[in-house]
Amino acid sequence: MRSLDEKFYEIKKREARLRYKKNIKTVGLLSCLSTVMFVFIVYLAAKLSPSGFKNSFPSVFYGAAISQHPVLGLVSIILLSFLLGVCVTILCLKLKNEKN
Repeated sequence: MRSLDEKFYEIKKREARLRYKKNIKTVGLLSCLSTVMFVFIVYLAAKLSPSGFKNSFPSVFYGAAISQHPVLGLVSIILLSFLLGVCVTILCLKLKNEKN
């Protein structure tokens, strides 16, 4: 027969194992979703641009390489930068959780 402390220890160990498995699945899913989202946004930006990213010499500053309308191009660049930051943040959190 096990003592109460041994049973309590076994329950805590099982709980920690289940939480670890759940966290791995969640982090993996978020990592995949953020990558898919980033690729989708880049694809949309390429489809929305009139030149399809073929024009390497913009005629107007900032977002003109993506769109002939500078404001739309600038907004696209801001969104892409934000999504890249989200992807990097999720990757860093994933690496931090793997160390622990």
